Amino acid sequence: MTGDLTGKTFVDIGSGSGLHSLAAFNLGASEVCAFDYDTMSVQSTTTLLSKHVPQKKWKSSQADILAKPKSQKKFDVVYSYGVLHHTGDMWKAIENACAYCKNGGLFSVALYVKTPFCQFWEKEKKYIVNIN
Repeated sequence: MTGDLTGKTFVDIGSGSGLHSLAAFNLGASEVCAFDYDTMSVQSTTTLLSKHVPQKKWKSSQADILAKPKSQKKFDVVYSYGVLHHTGDMWKAIENACAYCKNGGLFSVALYVKTPFCQFWEKEKKYIVNIN
């Protein structure tokens, strides 16, 4: 895949500020489902998508990746950037995230150690929520 998501369905696990969900639409995704455990992240994602892509098909909700997926819906792209290793049970989180992926779909996750930039994301979410 070369960055073209035209016509693809996309799930953003641990949506944070919502920027990756918005980027998925900018790359052509037809539908985005975003969820996060943190309610401030859900609010930030909702604010961002409502402002920039209100006409697109999207959903932003609060959910826990460690819980059994409520939906049996499968997506073309399953995406989680820097989230699954923070859950307290990374392998269960990865297993549950895999359940969202269609056969032949793309499963894209990023795992990393804590960095000095981690505090930036919390400030970014507060900023996005407060500008609306």
